[in-house]
Amino acid sequence: MSQRDPVLVAKSAASVAELTAFGLGKKAIADQLGLTVGQVSGLRRRYVLGIKDAPRGRPVAVRPPKPPKVAKPPKPRVRARKAKKPKVAAPAPAPVPLPASFGHCMWPVNDGHPWLFCGSPRLRSNPYCEAHCRVAFPNFREAA
Repeated sequence: MSQRDPVLVAKSAASVAELTAFGLGKKAIADQLGLTVGQVSGLRRRYVLGIKDAPRGRPVAVRPPKPPKVAKPPKPRVRARKAKKPKVAAPAPAPVPLPASFGHCMWPVNDGHPWLFCGSPRLRSNPYCEAHCRVAFPNFREAA
């Protein structure tokens, strides 16, 4: 049977429908009409049962069209500047020699002998005065 000949397809479809109504199976119909079982199945599905073939190829998803892009106005570039910490100048009292430094700032002010230290009054629980605590500890906050 040729798929291109509509007259032959119509006759074969009518024959398949008639023989199916008598209760014959696909193999018996194929033997009687000289068709393959696949051809009989296709004719039964299309013309007797009325089922359409599934479309061939990949199914295509229908997407709504994208809205046109609208140009956004450019944002003004403003950089937030970090507030600079004011530099606290260390007080310059007379350097204190090592033995007399208890209760005083222990920040060294020289590199040689004898060792000399800042000598300002130190903060409670810190070895340095307030100015040198700010230098030594960047996140230093004075206790309230």
